[in-house]
Amino acid sequence: MPRPTGLGGAGLAGIATDQFNESMNLQKQVAQQDAEREQHNKAVRQQNQQSNASLGASTGALVGSYFGPWGTVIGGALGYLGGRAF
Repeated sequence: MPRPTGLGGAGLAGIATDQFNESMNLQKQVAQQDAEREQHNKAVRQQNQQSNASLGASTGALVGSYFGPWGTVIGGALGYLGGRAF
């Protein structure tokens, strides 16, 4: 919003200051949105990694079960590690 000067109109300095303040506020809003987006993306990446590890462990244990109880343990561990890698 322009600031009135003593002459009854908006001065150039007042307009420039208002535009500068508005641009700084917009930059703060964008920075806050970027931080929130990055936090959300980080949470999604962690959730995906945990899901992959769980799926890998389950699949590894299932495949390993064909080789007996130790196959289940080893297959589950290898599947978990493989799932965490992706």
